[in-house]
Amino acid sequence: MDKYVFDIAALIERYLRNDLSAQEEQYLLEVLAQDENKRQILARYKNTAESSQRLNRMNRLDVDAAWLALKKQRAKQKSRKLTWFAYAAAIALLLGVSVFFLLPERDASIVVDVTGRYANDVLPGKNKAILTLSNGKQLLLGKEKMACKEEDGTTLDASATELVYPMGQDAKEALVNTIEVPEGGTYSVVLPDGSRVMLNASSKLIFPIQFTRQERKVSLIGEAYFEIAQNHTQPFKVALGDKTVEVLGTTFNISTYNERLITTLVDGAVRVKSSSNSVVLKPGEEASWHAKSFAVQVADLDKAQAWTKGYFYFDGDNAKDVLEQLSRWYGLELIYKTNVSNTHYSGSIKRNNKLSVVLNSLNDSGNLSFQLDGKRLIVWQKK
Repeated sequence: MDKYVFDIAALIERYLRNDLSAQEEQYLLEVLAQDENKRQILARYKNTAESSQRLNRMNRLDVDAAWLALKKQRAKQKSRKLTWFAYAAAIALLLGVSVFFLLPERDASIVVDVTGRYANDVLPGKNKAILTLSNGKQLLLGKEKMACKEEDGTTLDASATELVYPMGQDAKEALVNTIEVPEGGTYSVVLPDGSRVMLNASSKLIFPIQFTRQERKVSLIGEAYFEIAQNHTQPFKVALGDKTVEVLGTTFNISTYNERLITTLVDGAVRVKSSSNSVVLKPGEEASWHAKSFAVQVADLDKAQAWTKGYFYFDGDNAKDVLEQLSRWYGLELIYKTNVSNTHYSGSIKRNNKLSVVLNSLNDSGNLSFQLDGKRLIVWQKK
């Protein structure tokens, strides 16, 4: 590795600290524009949760001494190492982080396709979520039992499938938590009133760790299944952007994917409202938002609850909607090589299947074929 590598690494480190002159920044951007590997390394550091804390140490570093230390370290390594590793190692030394944190991780969900129809296979989603506490600290949920404390001393208990908040009195202060389920995940949370919320993939729930006496209010992005603890003196509200679902004690599903709002009532009663109008649902009905108003129709409860019971359920669904469900659950990038608007699917299949099983079912029952490259799902017209 030559001095040029270390110099570029030093520029990246100073860029992260917003400590470059206009000329230096222009030069660095020109270098990055010509090298995808360097851009990826920069992106990894910018997305590192602890980067700001690490950067605070930079003013105490002797850069010349760091260069000599790195040069000595690299002399012990084999020259066949990839060049991008050298850049990562140089930045890592400057930042005081482990270079191994930045190495591309093998995606454990990509496995061999035993059917032989695809280049590889993808494992189904699993229980996982990210909890953000009121102080900004983030915890990964879904692997093992753990407990943590909030700023006010509230103890939270998490298992592999569910996060539980203790039931308490009025909130002493407005401490807010966020639980986010990424692609390929699902997770549940028991709120401080005893209500249970199951979150689907690519969903986020924002809520206080203790509710006030006046109301119980949470905010949702994505899809969730609610089982609300009854309390007629303390209404439960779900904020959905500029719309709201109000309940007293009930079971319902809300989906807000792709800016489409669908509320399906299983039991109890809810009012779905916007700034201009509102509707009250009865069990077995669903409300969807169309053209600045709500449309109410008879719901397919099996379909609305299928994901909570571990199934995909299609009933004449458009292929694009079907594939978007798969993309969220398996973490796929969809690439369309044909128009899929005229293709529809019906049937159900377990969500714990590998992707190949689901694709084979779609392939056998429709006019589309599929190619899988890593997590890129390419959709073709069947020949």
